[in-house]
Amino acid sequence: MVNHAAREAHWNKARQLLLSVDAPETDEHDLLAQVWAPLQDDIRSDAAALALLTLGHPHAARDRLRAQLPSEHLDLRALLLARFAAWTADIEFTREVWTAHRELVDAISTASVLIELANTAESIGERNDASHMRERAVAAHPHGLDALVASPSADHRSTNAVRRVLHFVHSILGAKPDATRNRLVLQPRLPDACSRLRVTNLRLGPAAIQLEYHRDPAAPTRAGTVTHTFVLTPLEGMVPIRVVFEPAIPGQTIHNVTVDGTHGSLDVRRSGDRLLCPVQIVLDNVRTLEVSTM
Repeated sequence: MVNHAAREAHWNKARQLLLSVDAPETDEHDLLAQVWAPLQDDIRSDAAALALLTLGHPHAARDRLRAQLPSEHLDLRALLLARFAAWTADIEFTREVWTAHRELVDAISTASVLIELANTAESIGERNDASHMRERAVAAHPHGLDALVASPSADHRSTNAVRRVLHFVHSILGAKPDATRNRLVLQPRLPDACSRLRVTNLRLGPAAIQLEYHRDPAAPTRAGTVTHTFVLTPLEGMVPIRVVFEPAIPGQTIHNVTVDGTHGSLDVRRSGDRLLCPVQIVLDNVRTLEVSTM
């Protein structure tokens, strides 16, 4: 009973530090509460460990990588290894487990996973490995690598919860972590139904940030101007992270852009029915991007 109570207390404390989603108009609202139980029930799987790592809790991933516990899927274990470095910037530990997982790394043939492993190899100083893996990735997918996004495919008890976490963070928010370089790419492509959003405790290494979004009017009509406001706030961390921010915004043309209240000109380009509005931000303070479309 004591052990169970201590475990519950540990996880309840951990939850307060993990990624939370406030988006009442979407299925992702209060995502952590929706996925928490199945992830805890399946805590001894690589898939659940990967989802918890993405939510900001790396301990299960660290335990599985250190102990070299059997994995349900080779690509899944490789992703856990690659993304552990990308989210935590723990170079020393990554070097240690990289060597221990050498045979597994050499066995990977999926192009998207090889690209993530190549980035990890480069971050720990294994440049020859990185170059070799990129060559293998190109050979496996000769028609281009830019659109490849690795995601687990193994079936397990927490499959739905894991996929929901990874879909939200990597597809809806468009997060591409690179904690070893103190850099985070965010390419949010929010559902049309979403007029407001707040994501708190998105963690990268020792830093944590908050992303807020507001659309005015909430239910735009065919005519008139729509204003999309994004606010990025640093919550934790001594060194400001660099955010490459590229929201995909619905609209035909850009009417006006301001960055921290100052009018700006962005290198806007079209992607399907969205406009991509890229800006690079050193997150040393609250930063606001406001884009008006017509």
